[in-house]
Amino acid sequence: MAHTIPKVQPLLSKGRSKLIFEFYKGPDLIIRILDFFENLQIKESQKSNLISYNPISRAGNLYAYGGAKSRAFNISFNITSPAIKNVSKNYFVLTRPLSDRHDDFFTTGLATDEAGDSYFETDTKSSIDHYDKNFLKLSAKYQPDSIGLVGTSEEIQKLGILTGGMDTGTAMDDALDAVGGGAGLDSNDQRRDVISVIMYWIELIRSSVVNDAQNPMNGPPIIRLRHGTLYRDVPCVCKGYNITWDEGAGYDLKTLLPRVVKINMQLEEYRLSTEREYKYGVPINRDALAGWEQLMKKPYTMDPGIPNDPVPAADSEGITDMEFHEGSDA
Repeated sequence: MAHTIPKVQPLLSKGRSKLIFEFYKGPDLIIRILDFFENLQIKESQKSNLISYNPISRAGNLYAYGGAKSRAFNISFNITSPAIKNVSKNYFVLTRPLSDRHDDFFTTGLATDEAGDSYFETDTKSSIDHYDKNFLKLSAKYQPDSIGLVGTSEEIQKLGILTGGMDTGTAMDDALDAVGGGAGLDSNDQRRDVISVIMYWIELIRSSVVNDAQNPMNGPPIIRLRHGTLYRDVPCVCKGYNITWDEGAGYDLKTLLPRVVKINMQLEEYRLSTEREYKYGVPINRDALAGWEQLMKKPYTMDPGIPNDPVPAADSEGITDMEFHEGSDA
């Protein structure tokens, strides 16, 4: 009897690798999510502001500490549309309650009563539909014999496209069935959904360096970097981004969206003043500026932490606070 080997769940399925965009509009906070579907590359750097003194006859400098620059992150990742379509189709679990699917693919939440809304609303397909319609019309005009391969019977009937002397009735249905009916209506809808989400993600990236044009006091979004245990909701501002694509991967036939979009973002950490005491994982305190003093007590980190994430407890064989402060000769 064959045994089913369970597949490894995608990393982002547990919400452990993503960019969280926080748009502040007066008292309201609007949150949008960009999940990482592929491994990303992060290059981190930070520099201190050291003041150098050069006393006469001293064989070496003296230094005074003048603070430090913010941590800088150079992150690179790909958005691959066929991979996103495949993963979302095979992973998205419809049997769980909606409240349990908040962090699943293609969901986004607000800090208001709109929390949990999906990207897949009817109006989000409008930006993709007209590309598909134009492609079908061009195909019918210049290559009518291929129309059944690129569109479904229902789409062709809606557009009133005629091909090969056939009308849009039974004859067209039979012809489409003979060639496989195109990509299929369900598959085509899913493709539009995926492309709509990718376009929205790209627009999120573009919005990372602009403010609210109607109210310039509302600045660019705060972008939180969450990636496993190394980066726990680090608040950042975006200094710039680059968008390119892989020519070798080709394009979506109807919309000309590159199948592999390459993203590079330059982020810098943004921490609040020390008016509030830093507390790991506490929403109003976690973004306060933290220094090395936080490494002397649990949870031994300067990252903000994820809200409601339990603070790691010291195990019986681990380092105690006293040992951490006093050090060891071992």
